[in-house]
Amino acid sequence: CTVPDIVGATGRSAIAVTAGDDFSMALLEDATVVCWGGNSDGQLNPPTGLADAVELVSNKQTPVIARTASGTIAAWGGGNVNLQPLPPGLADVRNVTIGSVIGVAQLGDDQIICWGRDDCENAIAGIDPGQVTSLRAGSSTIGAILADGSVVQSLLSYDPPNDFTQSGGPWWRPVPVPDYGTRVADLLVYRDTHLVLLEDCNGNLVPDGEDIDAGNASDTNGNGIPDECESLADRADLNGDGCVNGIDLGNLLLGWGLPGPADLDGSGQVDGGDLGLLFSVWTGSGCG
Repeated sequence: CTVPDIVGATGRSAIAVTAGDDFSMALLEDATVVCWGGNSDGQLNPPTGLADAVELVSNKQTPVIARTASGTIAAWGGGNVNLQPLPPGLADVRNVTIGSVIGVAQLGDDQIICWGRDDCENAIAGIDPGQVTSLRAGSSTIGAILADGSVVQSLLSYDPPNDFTQSGGPWWRPVPVPDYGTRVADLLVYRDTHLVLLEDCNGNLVPDGEDIDAGNASDTNGNGIPDECESLADRADLNGDGCVNGIDLGNLLLGWGLPGPADLDGSGQVDGGDLGLLFSVWTGSGCG
C-alpha cells in the first residue's frame, strides 16, 4: 500500500501506527488520525473528538481503538460483533489492547477489564494487575509486560490443561515464556508465539542484561536497568512505588553499613552520603 503524503510532512510526523487485515492508520503529532486501505467495516471513518489521542490499537478485523490522554477510549469499525460495544466503566484507561477474540484494558487503579468472550477472565487470571506496565493481544492470545521486565502470556487453545479432564473447550492456558536475561521493552504476540524487543537503554546494541552480566554496566539496585540509564530519583525509590518517602528511608536504614540497592553513591556501603542523596530527591507520600 501507499502511505499518504500527509504522513511525515512538517509538523505531522506519526507518533503511533496500527494496522488490520487490509487497512492502516497513523496518529500524527498534530493529533490528526490518518487512515488508508480497505474500509469494509468502517475502519477508515474515525469519530470526532480525538484531539488528545495518544495511542491507536487494532488487530485483523477487530475494531480500531483510540486511547486519549485523559484516559477515555473510542472504538470504530471492525467485523467482530463480540468486541463492540465496549464494556461500561472504561474510564481512566492507561493500557488497552485488542485481539481477534478479546479486548483488555487496565484502569488507573490497576484493575484489568476484559471483554469479547464470556470466559475472558480466565485469560488474565494469572496476571498481577499491580505489576502490569503494558498489554498486547494477538490472534486468540493476550500478553503482558510486567514491572520487572518479564512477560506473561495466555492462549485460547483446544488443548486442555494437564489436570483438566472435562470435554469441550477451547480453554485459556499459559504460554511458557523463557527468561531472556534482560528486561523486555515491547512485545508482539500471535497464537503461542511472541516476538520481544529487549531493553537497550544506552543504545549500544547490546541488551542491558548482557551489559550488566559482562560487567560493562553497573546495576546497584538490581532491577535490571543500568545505573547510567536511571536518575538519582529512580534509584532512591527503593520500593518502586514512584515516590521517595519514609518507606524508602526505612529501607535505607535497614541496609545501613552494608552494600546493596540503597548504596546510592556507589561507595560500597550504605552510609550518611546515601542518606543525604535520598533526602535530596525526597518527594514525600503524596507524590503519586
